[in-house]
Amino acid sequence: MVLGTMVAPPIVGAMKPLANGTTTLTWEGPGEPVTEEIEVTGAKKDATVTVRWAGGEFTDEISRYTAETTRGLVLLFPFQPDRRSFRFYEPASDAQGTVDYVGPSEIDGLKTYTYHGLIDGTEHTLEVEHRTGTLLRATRETPDGVYSLDNATQAAQLDAAHDRVRVLKLLQFLAWLGKFIAFIAAAVGVVIFARR
Repeated sequence: MVLGTMVAPPIVGAMKPLANGTTTLTWEGPGEPVTEEIEVTGAKKDATVTVRWAGGEFTDEISRYTAETTRGLVLLFPFQPDRRSFRFYEPASDAQGTVDYVGPSEIDGLKTYTYHGLIDGTEHTLEVEHRTGTLLRATRETPDGVYSLDNATQAAQLDAAHDRVRVLKLLQFLAWLGKFIAFIAAAVGVVIFARR
């Protein structure tokens, strides 16, 4: 019982907020690849996100739990994202809009949620791992052509999601094991009590 109720909550609780760090996304499309760097910094309550791209930089406050800036999500999703619409912000074009949940899918054995939205003439399709909120695939359909995350970025995002899901599955197993041991202990206690 201790395994499931004492160990799992602090670990899962530590996984929920956005951690400080940098996520680099490289987009392939017509012309040269485009790289975006999304950096989360700051203390636990006063987090800041900085999005850098070849043409500039955007900095704003970000909620570590909802992953929202004052203008919306910036390609970071919260832990266990909801199946709903999210406000979305595209810093490079300074455009705001909404990405809507359109359904479930699966990538490399991981269940994902797919979101789609039209923001300032650009169609965004985002596939997000449903437990961890890790962005696994994304495309932007612009008047100039289609941009999508390159293979190296997708592989790195997929590895990160698999690692986090493995930890969650281990914790799930430990919780089940704790309940099973508690049940066996209770059954043995009843048998011992009945034999007296």
